[in-house]
Amino acid sequence: MVCFLLIAIGGIGGFIQSDSMKRRIDVLLDGAVRYARGSFGHRMDVSGDDEISELTDQMNDMASHIEEQVASLQRLSSERAALQETIKKTAVTEERQRLARDLHDAVSQQLFAISMMMAAIKQGTSEQPDSLKNKWNLWSQWQMPLKRR
Repeated sequence: MVCFLLIAIGGIGGFIQSDSMKRRIDVLLDGAVRYARGSFGHRMDVSGDDEISELTDQMNDMASHIEEQVASLQRLSSERAALQETIKKTAVTEERQRLARDLHDAVSQQLFAISMMMAAIKQGTSEQPDSLKNKWNLWSQWQMPLKRR
């Protein structure tokens, strides 16, 4: 009978101790599942001074590190998107400037050609009628502001 009593007390004591251990392991399992789903803000609280507590601390540290890495990646992604937008704007601006230069060069060449033709016409006519002189003066007045640019 004493033997039966000792076995019963040992069984009850073992059950109580294993139940506490099971609850702590369940907390670890729940935390691992949350981390696997991406919830790295979750922290586990398991008290004690044994391997389970050490494992809990390590998993919490790991989650903190991963959380920092995710924030860093998000920040880098935002910076990259901003840089790509800046690159697009710069490319558009450069293309507009190139087109403006090309247009300016084409207009300048045409004006120079017209100017040379007008000079040739002026030299080609020794005596210019009044209407031709008026046109020449009008052309000269119109051309002056363009030469200043």
